[in-house]
Amino acid sequence: MSKISVAALPIGTSPEWKVAKLPHIIDFKNKKINNRAQLVAMPESPLGGYPRGNFFGNYMGYRQLEGRQEFANCYNNAVDLKGPEVKALAALSRRTKASHDIKIPIFS
Repeated sequence: MSKISVAALPIGTSPEWKVAKLPHIIDFKNKKINNRAQLVAMPESPLGGYPRGNFFGNYMGYRQLEGRQEFANCYNNAVDLKGPEVKALAALSRRTKASHDIKIPIFS
């Protein structure tokens, strides 16, 4: 059985979302190259994800107006699968010769 080197990048999400997180991921490339990681796992949804613990104003039997705005912000920060974020990650994979396991929520 062959072995592979795996690196984890648990950077979480932020209010700036994809604008702030994509540079974090790209900057991590030097560490991945030095570690020779063949697979980089990002266990949270760093791009287009929503902040942990956010319930969008929904509670059992209730829906608050603030939650609609929170969801709208999340939706507006969603990643376009044909957009620049995915292209940047593909270029990063080519440069580092590593596969990336990244969670990207789909809003439809």
